[in-house]
Amino acid sequence: MRYILSLFIAVFVFASFANAQELSRSQKIEELRIVSSQVEQTENQLDTLKTRRREMLYELLAVSPKDKAEAERIGAKAVRLFPDDMLHTEIEERSYSVYPLTEIARYYFAPRIEYKKDKLFVVERDKVVIFVANIGGTLPETIDKRTKEIIAISKYEPPKDSEDAENEITVDGLTFGKSVPVVVGNTYILRGISYGIGDGIVAIKIHRKDSDGSIVLFIKKIRDLSPPETAQSIPPPKVIDEAAKKAVEEAFYRKGFYEISVEATTTEITLRGTVPRERMGEAIMTAMETAKRKVNN
Repeated sequence: MRYILSLFIAVFVFASFANAQELSRSQKIEELRIVSSQVEQTENQLDTLKTRRREMLYELLAVSPKDKAEAERIGAKAVRLFPDDMLHTEIEERSYSVYPLTEIARYYFAPRIEYKKDKLFVVERDKVVIFVANIGGTLPETIDKRTKEIIAISKYEPPKDSEDAENEITVDGLTFGKSVPVVVGNTYILRGISYGIGDGIVAIKIHRKDSDGSIVLFIKKIRDLSPPETAQSIPPPKVIDEAAKKAVEEAFYRKGFYEISVEATTTEITLRGTVPRERMGEAIMTAMETAKRKVNN
């Protein structure tokens, strides 16, 4: 579709250029007015389509009030994930199969889980280590620091360098790995370690799987741990990054965020301005994925 549109525009521009050679200056001015009007109409149509696309995404990703209330009752957060990038589009940068565990670390540095091929996979990045284990039908509301599985994974001492971490560990007879099959009703224990930024344990229950293939998760923070420090954890000096600032501003403009000011350094992005509450997460995610660094809101 994008190729056809580009070809059409190229042909249109070439034809206009050829015709322009035979027009008077007054005729060219009139044609410019017509073309500008057509461009404005097309941009308005695109804005309408983008707004509707965004509304449809929110509708599909929303959890029911009942699910939200049930999760809140046990101190958890209800989240919906679609499998295998089912909602992916060419112009949509975000993956709706991935959830960042900002309960453990912030924004871009957060450990992540991904739903694909009917499994939950951990998504590790630089200086991030994650392990997950299936503990069956244990209810998240019964899990706390004294639960044997929590005691077990809390004993794990990560290596000084994340690159030296194992792909699988066994502690007190319980094995933690990098992926687990999705079983409705089961609960999973996950530990995510972002070196120098955050370390914590969460319980994840597969609450339901809907007919469209999406799953509803209840995610509950169980405890915080002190993140391991490395030489790389020492924050570098802050240097103004104009290129990152411009990239984030352009990404905001494409998504219709016109009232956000951006300050960028080589270590973080700071956002100020006004955003509708329901789009706050989208704005932060856009800045995070564009600049690939911490975002201060």
